[in-house]
Amino acid sequence: MPADIARKEIFPKGGGYMRREHMRVVAGQVVQQPGPTSSLGLVKFDMQDPYAIYLHDTPNKTLFALPDRHKSHGCVRVQDAVGFARRLAGQAGKLDAFNEALASGKTREVDLGEAIPVRLLYHTAHVDEDGQVAVVPDVYGWNDKLAAALGFRAVTSNDSGEPADADLGP
Repeated sequence: MPADIARKEIFPKGGGYMRREHMRVVAGQVVQQPGPTSSLGLVKFDMQDPYAIYLHDTPNKTLFALPDRHKSHGCVRVQDAVGFARRLAGQAGKLDAFNEALASGKTREVDLGEAIPVRLLYHTAHVDEDGQVAVVPDVYGWNDKLAAALGFRAVTSNDSGEPADADLGP
């Protein structure tokens, strides 16, 4: 678990919370034991990035039915993570190794033998089904930084959480 999450959210809840959630401190880092109640679910896909962003499963499958699914620290929940992992492992000839690792109930890494490129895109404006520009809330607060880098004024949300009126260009 990233140190800032542990410091801000886990340690303040105390040792009882950590025991209930199967967490412990190992070499100064909070580690949650694997299993069906782990925050990362049964499968985590490591990615080579400097931001500690993962694709992962979740024990809370009801989140997939919500219209607003931004309930994480930036990682991406995969709806059928185990099925996706099986597909990747099968294509790499590692399906048996994956199934054995999953059945063990322990944290195990299955090396697929090659890196699989992943591109994550974060859009706060898109064209909807009717061909109209739709603007959605900037839940990560990245638009203002991007606008400033491009030399534009910042466009912040109003009190309702909806984006302020902005000139989206032609």
